[in-house]
Amino acid sequence: MRPVRLASRWLLSGLALALAAPATTATGADGLRASADGVAQVDVPELGDGDRLKFEVGHGFDRSVAKVRICQLLEYWTRRFGVKSHWEGDRVKLAGHLFGVDFRARFDVGDTAVDGETTDPGTVLRSSARTYIEKKLKKYLSPNYSEP
Repeated sequence: MRPVRLASRWLLSGLALALAAPATTATGADGLRASADGVAQVDVPELGDGDRLKFEVGHGFDRSVAKVRICQLLEYWTRRFGVKSHWEGDRVKLAGHLFGVDFRARFDVGDTAVDGETTDPGTVLRSSARTYIEKKLKKYLSPNYSEP
């Protein structure tokens, strides 16, 4: 019995090391790249339609108020997960990891809705990812929400 127990310990420790290995991307572990002027830019790769999750969440605010509320969500994701963001007008690009899953997205703040798209995490996590992002957007765009 002893050799089997040692073998199972060896397999489990190897699995733990494989799961703990940090994920890297082509642009760097943080998903950022430097532009010619030295400003950090978030690189959101162009993917085919099948590789993206698209969503739209309505709001009843002025565009500037909706943008402030999206900033509050981004501050939460930065504190909690280290997600990086970069604004270009009313569009924000995001890169990082949410719950250990690679996350790259784009949100457009409009007059009546925030729409966007994110990388598809795959078949197993697709529904959970869509639900989580839409739930967070609805929470932060709700008139009843106030920053704690």
